Amino acid sequence: MKYILFLLFLTCTNTYSQSIVKGLKGFDATYYFRDSKGYYWLGTGSSGGIFLNNGSGQWKAYNNPFGPAHIAWIGEVNSDFVTLADDNYYKFNSVDSVWSVIKDAEYRKYIEKIKNNFEESNYESIKKLAKEQGIIVPMSYNYLSSQSKDTLFICSNYGLFSYNTRSKIISQVQIDIEACDIFQVAAVDKSLFVVTNDFRICRLENSKWGELFSLRKQLDSNLFYSKFKSEFKIVEEPVSVAYRNGYFTVSNNRLLYTLGNRIYIVDLKSSKIKYVTTPNGSKVIEAEYRNDTLRAIDFVSAEMNYLTYKNLYYINGSWQYDSTVVYKKSLPIVNADVNCGQINMLRMYEKSRLDVDYLNNYFNYKNTINNKVLSFCFIDSQLYLGTYGSGLLSLKYEH
Repeated sequence: MKYILFLLFLTCTNTYSQSIVKGLKGFDATYYFRDSKGYYWLGTGSSGGIFLNNGSGQWKAYNNPFGPAHIAWIGEVNSDFVTLADDNYYKFNSVDSVWSVIKDAEYRKYIEKIKNNFEESNYESIKKLAKEQGIIVPMSYNYLSSQSKDTLFICSNYGLFSYNTRSKIISQVQIDIEACDIFQVAAVDKSLFVVTNDFRICRLENSKWGELFSLRKQLDSNLFYSKFKSEFKIVEEPVSVAYRNGYFTVSNNRLLYTLGNRIYIVDLKSSKIKYVTTPNGSKVIEAEYRNDTLRAIDFVSAEMNYLTYKNLYYINGSWQYDSTVVYKKSLPIVNADVNCGQINMLRMYEKSRLDVDYLNNYFNYKNTINNKVLSFCFIDSQLYLGTYGSGLLSLKYEH
């Protein structure tokens, strides 16, 4: 869907102050290289942008003026550092540490040609590496960087990995960066639960983040890689976007995370995790417990803003349809009373930007950070936005 699908009703004017909820570590890496001065550059495809390490070991964000952004490419062209951020080419000014839009059409074409040639060469390099070294590349790799004779760096949706060509050992590079996209956010008993871009579920409780689930930790080394991609069932829009990184529900001290052909069940008291495999040929997109019986929603078809489904129940170790009846439900939706009004807002879609005019009209809210809203929830008068581009945002009501 290319347009925002939502209804927003509010009978009075409110004002909100905006801030980013800090402390959730993680990022997906798009580009990584060492420049001619020996500095290290890292581009992220999640809510971070561009980071620079000048040899001090500390990574500092350089995103002025575009703010947190999805970086498609970074390169050094004729001593200029250039980047493709949110579909625009920028050149870096090292004096004031500001990126400026490249307006010269011929220069943009020149950079585009270099970028395309580089990416084609990089694609061939990683294919050759996979064949010669027998390396298994993490799912959705973005870029391969040669650091030295024996070390390669692989950028992926799960972060930055190093690969030793002699030992053939691949390991994740630990970088202390807060740059997560939030695909789903929900409030349960004043705690926040979120799904991140790298398929983690984290909980914010008493101002501290804790990881409840990590797909990478659950899948064995064979399934963690590109093989998993083929098992990740994606149905047609708009459902494919609304459930892009899976979907979770919380009830009876258990969190159920439906992803691909599995329903992961997290016991919130013991932190133990188990999973149930969905039936062959099914398209299960949500699950919950009803009277201690596991119920799943098996997708049938989608319309403009709702979907049809059948009910599946997991009884005595096997799946059963309750009947041939087809039910209808809205796409993931939140209803919340906030002060003197009612909000009814359909979940935002991947390509849809937060519409500033709507929020200015109804909230007196100034969108100061570049973002795309994917999900939101309320705790009392505090609004939390899960975004693609700015992580988790907090909008607090001010009288």
